[in-house]
Amino acid sequence: MPAILLSMSRGDSSRVTPYGTGLRRRADIIDQASKHFARYGYHGASLREIASRTGVSHAGLRYHFSTKEELLMEVLARRERFGSELVALDELPEEPTTEQAWLLVERFVDLMKMSFSQPGFIELFITQAVFAAHEDHPAHEFFQRRYRTMRAEYTQGLSAIKAAGLLKPGVEPEFAATALIGFLDGLQIQWLLEKKGVDYMEVSRRFMRALVADEHLDQIDDFFAA
Repeated sequence: MPAILLSMSRGDSSRVTPYGTGLRRRADIIDQASKHFARYGYHGASLREIASRTGVSHAGLRYHFSTKEELLMEVLARRERFGSELVALDELPEEPTTEQAWLLVERFVDLMKMSFSQPGFIELFITQAVFAAHEDHPAHEFFQRRYRTMRAEYTQGLSAIKAAGLLKPGVEPEFAATALIGFLDGLQIQWLLEKKGVDYMEVSRRFMRALVADEHLDQIDDFFAA
């Protein structure tokens, strides 16, 4: 009987299976690749160097990711999945309550906080987005799809927030969604270039206050203070 099946049949959850070891090794490779791609970009990155930093052979890395392009796409996809799961727009009902709309506002704030706490991922996404402007870059279609999806999802979320009466009068969800994405990318670039000169969280707080109706500004302050 294969080792993994033998372990499962005995009900020994403490035993390390080949499958579990493989998943951890794959995660370690992605972690190191994230840092490496952020520093050197796609074309300057080396699979051999990533393998060395992970503590595996070049062949061992290629077992999990056969090409540099495949590894880059997995790095980008993992970060994108994390952000989507945090906002969780797929859980939003068609007619959300005011409480659910506030939860969505809080999730947008959490997304800003999460980005602030992971400068390496910010650098990776910003640098790769710039490189991906070239049509021959392997992540070109990924970023095109990413921004289309973000605009649609943010519009959906802001529409729910507006329906609950939480947005300032005159703020249109579709345009606010594009502005929010542009704000986040622009702020992140400035913060990466000059962390001491840009108060990331304070600027984010003021931007959210510019979107939310005046009678709810204290709640925005509470979200950022939490």
